[in-house]
Amino acid sequence: MEIGAAARAGQPSAFSARRRIAIRACFSAIAVRDLSAALAAVDDAIALDGALGFETSDTFALRSRIWLALGDYVRAAQDRTRAAALDPHLDDGDRVRTAAQTLWERFQTDAVADQAWWSVPLVDGALRRVLADRRARLLRRRELLARPACELPCPSLCCYFAEDPWVYGVLIDAAKLSDLGGFLAGRRMEASTCLGSVPATECSFLSGEQIGPYVVEEAGQRLVYFPRRDERVRGALPRAARPKSRTFTDLAWDQPHATACRLLGELGCLVHDLGAPPGFTVCRRFLCLAAFVLLVLVDEGVVRREDLAGRPMDDLNEAAIRGLLEWDARIHRNGDLAALEEEMRNALGCAVEADRTQKHREGRAALSAYCRRLKDWNARLGRERAAVRARVVGG
Repeated sequence: MEIGAAARAGQPSAFSARRRIAIRACFSAIAVRDLSAALAAVDDAIALDGALGFETSDTFALRSRIWLALGDYVRAAQDRTRAAALDPHLDDGDRVRTAAQTLWERFQTDAVADQAWWSVPLVDGALRRVLADRRARLLRRRELLARPACELPCPSLCCYFAEDPWVYGVLIDAAKLSDLGGFLAGRRMEASTCLGSVPATECSFLSGEQIGPYVVEEAGQRLVYFPRRDERVRGALPRAARPKSRTFTDLAWDQPHATACRLLGELGCLVHDLGAPPGFTVCRRFLCLAAFVLLVLVDEGVVRREDLAGRPMDDLNEAAIRGLLEWDARIHRNGDLAALEEEMRNALGCAVEADRTQKHREGRAALSAYCRRLKDWNARLGRERAAVRARVVGG
């Protein structure tokens, strides 16, 4: 049976697995410079995508690069054109990926205060408060991204899976199974219907350290549990409305035949707040690109939650990319802000050293210099944030 007919005959999960295997085979072949095998594998993946009504820019862009390496510039250009038609931001891909990684790193670091200063015993109360405030802000930001709360008003698009969720690393914390059993019993939901298990060895894509928190020992076997899927089909979405990963690629589980996690209710995840810390670790740590960018911009005060309410996903995806690129250009790459941060860092360092050596007059002067530069930095940052906001909210 040819691919399209087989897919239409009701074997979407099997074909999703074949696609995943084909993509892996393609990259494995590229790694050993076997371009003919790589081309055959990506051809298979594209055929499977088409059969399922789910063409992706990623696969056409990948095949374009292979054609280019093989010296077939005409076919390379054709596939590149096809990929660009599927994703208008294809040519921005490297910029988006770099900007997203930079935002992730900068949001969790302090360009001004050295962490070594946190443990320095200080005499000056004002200096202690300045460093304590910067430390508290940094730790809060790290916690925000460690277990984030998605700000997007979307219908849980990331909770629909083309195959069993464990295939994509969606596992249930072993420590949460007891709480989860009580929760399901309280709602009269059958655990056997909602939860599945596979041998831990099936998750070979995870290291021993990564999989450790999810492994349980039962009847001499090491198992991992995952949430099952039900029959609710999300259906095909317009390209612009589909979520992207933080690395600006398509989500592997996001396909038209994907079905809902059994723990997904009408108002979102039923176990989002279960236990302490709340929810499943894997799920709570996941953010699509738009959710990550807008979460940071909300926390930074660039946009408000009400600015996002009621906006469709295609609009939010586009707004997030505009905001990310504007932030990268106006804030991350802003030489004036970087210079002010360097001046603040030098002033704080002088204040810490003066406090250590009991040169209190010099310390007060350095701290005053820091406060002046901080005021200038806040003023400049406020103007740049307004420009970023205009790109997110005003379009």
